[in-house]
Amino acid sequence: MIEKMLSELCVDKYYEFIKKNKFEPSKKAFSEYCVDEDRQPLNWESCFSDIDDLRAVVFATYPDAADYVFNEDSFPEGYAELLRDEIKKYNRFIVSTLVFGKHADLNFFNSLQTYARANNALILLMTCADAKGTHKRFKVDFDPVFKSDRCWVVVQDLQLNDKIGICDIQQSAKQRIPISSLEKLTATRKSSLIVAGCKQLLKYVPNLKGQIPRALMTTGAVTVNDFSNEFFMSKRTSKLAEADYQAGAVVVEIQDNEQFHFRQIQATEDGSFSDLRTRYYPDGRTEEINEATLVMGDSHVGANDDVLVDAIQHAFIDGGFVDTVVLHDLCNSASVSYHEQDDVIKLIQRANDGSCRLREEINAIVRYINDFTNLGVDVIVVNSNHDNHLDKYVRNLASVSRRDYINMPLAFEALTKMALGEIDSVLEFLVKERADVKLTHPEKVRWSKLDESYVKYGTELGFHGHLGANGAKGSLKTFENAFENAVVGHSHSGAIKCKVFQVGTTSNLDMEYNKGLSSWTRTCCLVHKDGTKQLINFLIQPDGSYSYHV
Repeated sequence: MIEKMLSELCVDKYYEFIKKNKFEPSKKAFSEYCVDEDRQPLNWESCFSDIDDLRAVVFATYPDAADYVFNEDSFPEGYAELLRDEIKKYNRFIVSTLVFGKHADLNFFNSLQTYARANNALILLMTCADAKGTHKRFKVDFDPVFKSDRCWVVVQDLQLNDKIGICDIQQSAKQRIPISSLEKLTATRKSSLIVAGCKQLLKYVPNLKGQIPRALMTTGAVTVNDFSNEFFMSKRTSKLAEADYQAGAVVVEIQDNEQFHFRQIQATEDGSFSDLRTRYYPDGRTEEINEATLVMGDSHVGANDDVLVDAIQHAFIDGGFVDTVVLHDLCNSASVSYHEQDDVIKLIQRANDGSCRLREEINAIVRYINDFTNLGVDVIVVNSNHDNHLDKYVRNLASVSRRDYINMPLAFEALTKMALGEIDSVLEFLVKERADVKLTHPEKVRWSKLDESYVKYGTELGFHGHLGANGAKGSLKTFENAFENAVVGHSHSGAIKCKVFQVGTTSNLDMEYNKGLSSWTRTCCLVHKDGTKQLINFLIQPDGSYSYHV
């Protein structure tokens, strides 16, 4: 009789454990949990041959026990094939990462479900493990909340179309750079790849010029940011993992068998998130967003893609969505480029087409700025290396050494004003005072100085990216350590290093000096009022137009 009462008590304790923790315990974990009201251990092993025997009795006694757990035993036969059939019904997906044995970030997950319902999307969850983080029994244990409609766990490699897939590589949730050394897989599969990771990372793998480079990315996570454990030697990696953690996901939209669009989303403290012009909430609500800042890909006026710029303005500025535009590498400086000073053929070509005239380049820049300010937005001109080519041209008396008589008068005037300390920037001076075309709204244009900060919505937007620390070149790692949260340009390739985002370019993808393989992308960045960011990629269509979403 006593043994029977003890066995029933142990069964109740096991059931209580899984209801509370949402995963099944290891033998050690259950032994620590299975105590009486006086905290005295209950000898469950005297009643059951092993933990599997106890588990079988629990699930027979409590038929609803399976509702509180989600592990490898929960998958139906042929699950991977069922998922492959399911994705054929959708062209929009939300891809995120869950960590074995961790509870769901419930508010964020509910917001993802709001998005899925509103946009007929399927939620796909990749998996990774925190090896030191739990006392769970099963190799894979998920929060049972993920047994939801429109939500599937990716258990094998999965292609969403021919050019983007999900990679099933199992990784540590604490891995510092989950995409490290995986570039080769994009070539092997001839496809962009999404990899599990609790932080957001993105890099483009160079491809033949003119072809779209392959993207390699992680998503952020939909489980809680908790990597604490009792192992002393793991505390360092836990701290770093928690610092890099991002509650986030990647939205993937399939246009056809070849083209796709993707962009990042990040959750705010209440679990809501912004995507393009809409905000999604845990309680099922959505609302239209009416305020954001747009960081343009490097402009290089004179070599800019006018059709692309028009598409960007139509997408985000018309209608008052974006109120501020940040411009990088505004001036291409092609008329005075030191890269071409010894290229006689190029100099002849510029003389023939008129692009050797600095004044005409400045006029084009004024018209470019006016195209934005006339739409009612403020313009921030970030101090950039191509803009500073003009300063170098003036300071080095290059107009004299090159016998550049066409541009010499402007250069000498700027030189005199710089020497007298009247101006800091040759570009700003020429645009404001020497262009034949006038700024229509000069009060809407802010010219940042070198090393001058400009912060909007908690994000550093004032650094171009060409200069790093102590005279070194800039890098995303350097900016991550300095700013944590920033958007930079310069490299012409979209990229993400945790909370530091890098835009691409809005110029032509063939600038003559970029020979060989290329990872350049037509990428801008939306910075939302809630402080979250999205890289927006524009893809050219067969008719010559550009699209950024389905």
